[in-house]
Amino acid sequence: MSRARSYVVTTDANGKKHEANAYTCGHCNRIVVTDRTSPMSGCRMCTKLICPSCDQRGSCTPFERRMEIAEARARSRRSMGV
Repeated sequence: MSRARSYVVTTDANGKKHEANAYTCGHCNRIVVTDRTSPMSGCRMCTKLICPSCDQRGSCTPFERRMEIAEARARSRRSMGV
């Protein structure tokens, strides 16, 4: 699987900074923080990195497609005056 595409810097309550590799899930747009022990999952249909919960779901609905569906639904409701 490919490497993480970005990194996240977090600060704990004591002010200590922590850096970690991260990527954005291609299906739900969630930021996933990775370490050396956690494997990254990839969708075989859209070839995007996905989070473990989307991997378990087993279906391929990329985030961009979800947004297109939501926009089409909103346009339809507006045209009906709802």
